[in-house]
Amino acid sequence: HICTLKPLNEIFALVRHKDSLQEFTVEYIRNNPTRARCKYTSTERDILLATLLDSVRSSGNNDCCVKTNPSDRGKRFAPFGHLVDDEVEIQHLKFLVQPPTGRLSSPQDAANAAASLANISFNEILKRFNANVPYSGLINAVTSEGIIKF
Repeated sequence: HICTLKPLNEIFALVRHKDSLQEFTVEYIRNNPTRARCKYTSTERDILLATLLDSVRSSGNNDCCVKTNPSDRGKRFAPFGHLVDDEVEIQHLKFLVQPPTGRLSSPQDAANAAASLANISFNEILKRFNANVPYSGLINAVTSEGIIKF
């Protein structure tokens, strides 16, 4: 039975749930509130995910990946399907090398004052880097000589 009919190049990520052997979620690029994520179950989940990922990559969408946690859209500086500018990539690279002192804020932190005042952890820096840099790699911060010096 057909349960969803969307182009393969609209898939942003496949989420393989850790707590269930049969559940997975397909995350879409477009931010349609009712269908940004679709959750499915399959007795052959891993085989289905491998086939789906192969199909998505064959369609030309090389930024799709399999993850264990859903994407946090609030950590992204641009909508899914749009590349962030070079300043965002360079800033996230700098944060990987030298973690910032003080705090970073995001829209979710406005409701939680304690979270916005705490120092940022390396795990949070990695989450923000992964939310903003495509799976296929850096786009703007790379030249023919290599990564831009910062």
